[in-house]
Amino acid sequence: MSCPGYNDCACLDLRAGERCNGGTLPPDIPVPPEEPPPLLGKRLLSPGEGDDGRYYGRIGIIVGSIGIFIFQFIFGPLAIVLGLVATRKGERKLGNIAVILGTADLVVYGFFTLAFIATLVG
Repeated sequence: MSCPGYNDCACLDLRAGERCNGGTLPPDIPVPPEEPPPLLGKRLLSPGEGDDGRYYGRIGIIVGSIGIFIFQFIFGPLAIVLGLVATRKGERKLGNIAVILGTADLVVYGFFTLAFIATLVG
């Protein structure tokens, strides 16, 4: 008796996965279908494509906005870098807003530093 598609081996309990003429039989586990690319909003995005510049710009704006109130010396430069990355990836408007907010963070930090030094000296 032969098994078509399995190197013409004898059909002795082939479902158990026994070796047949030096090979192995494929398992009886069904192969799951490929997952489709994720949906983002209403557009279909494949991995590696999309609105990277927009995300960097939005994160830069959020970080720059928070930086006006706290940790200006950390959030200011971070917002500037994120804004420049967004600009490089094609989102000029959001990138420029993030750079402006980051610069404003550093100006506020400079103001607070000068005010602190003035209270120590004067």
